[in-house]
Amino acid sequence: MEMAERLAEGPASLALIRKMYWASLENSHEQQLGMEAKLQMQAGLTADYSEGVTAFREKRRTRFTGQ
Repeated sequence: MEMAERLAEGPASLALIRKMYWASLENSHEQQLGMEAKLQMQAGLTADYSEGVTAFREKRRTRFTGQ
């Protein structure tokens, strides 16, 4: 349960990774690469992405909100 809580508080990208994983069971390699490109663009537009970059530059721990 503790691990589930930590993952729930993690970055928004975890939901995108889970989405890609489940799609990979039915997608071709080419379809999966296209989906990855699309979801990478989506992830780059999230508040969590900005927080990750800012935290890295400031050399501090991240404070992800899941958005």
